[in-house]
Amino acid sequence: MCLLSLLRRYDKCTDCTCKQPDGCTAVCEHRAWFEDGYCDDGNNNCGCGWDGGDCCSLDANYNFCTDCECLNPKFGSYYYDTGS
Repeated sequence: MCLLSLLRRYDKCTDCTCKQPDGCTAVCEHRAWFEDGYCDDGNNNCGCGWDGGDCCSLDANYNFCTDCECLNPKFGSYYYDTGS
């Protein structure tokens, strides 16, 4: 199930699959962690809406990620140093 289908119902369609842009095949590793204020590497991909921006916020919590990178091309890129 793609992120958009979590937000909408498709009662009247015949092919109700989510088509990701640019051939994206990634999905949320943990849907419940989407846009929860924590950067989650497994959700930080095009198919999961870049974790709802959680990895691109200077105010987000980076305690549970390893890469902790802002990968969303609309935000540019920066790296949060986890100190490890």
